[in-house]
Amino acid sequence: MDVAWNLYRFDYARYVQIRPLLRTAVEAPAFAAVSDCPETDAIVEALIDGEVVPTEARQAFVISLCCVGDALPCPRSFPLILKQIRRDIRSEAGAEMLTDAIAGGRNLDTWLRPSAKFAGFLTPDETSTVWGLYKLAELRVRAPYERSRGRTRRGGLINNAASFVRRLFDLGLGADEVYRLLGELLEDAVYHSQGVAVVAV
Repeated sequence: MDVAWNLYRFDYARYVQIRPLLRTAVEAPAFAAVSDCPETDAIVEALIDGEVVPTEARQAFVISLCCVGDALPCPRSFPLILKQIRRDIRSEAGAEMLTDAIAGGRNLDTWLRPSAKFAGFLTPDETSTVWGLYKLAELRVRAPYERSRGRTRRGGLINNAASFVRRLFDLGLGADEVYRLLGELLEDAVYHSQGVAVVAV
């Protein structure tokens, strides 16, 4: 399937607030009770017109109300990048969490399944963990060069991932810029006590 993804900051507090109402929402009036903007009003209209089913409407509501800030676009090859990072570096937990969010529907309750546009999300605690690993990797990259068999090497998540990003990212951005934007997204989410959501586009 030809799919790409956007990463967003995820307003987890808002999600917890609307979850009880959306969990049981099936008919348009139940969705209308949660709607508070033109975008979600349009979702209610689409439900009434039979253009979307309740599961799609629930996901669309979560995306509209909880995915905040500018999107970080990810290419179709992004899961391959994460898979390679997991296989080749010492610190793999962060890449595994993001992979699960994309491929495994991480943290999706049954009422949001099957995952479609809303692929999954990291909670604020999980995002904080990924951000911590990201910072550790940056420190590793900034550490003095390691000598091995007369050759100079650099280790860490950022340096290893950069080569994959350079080859596989199709955004027209340099690897350093892409990784800087990912770091900013994680830092921003942690600062606002938010998670990170993955949305298929």
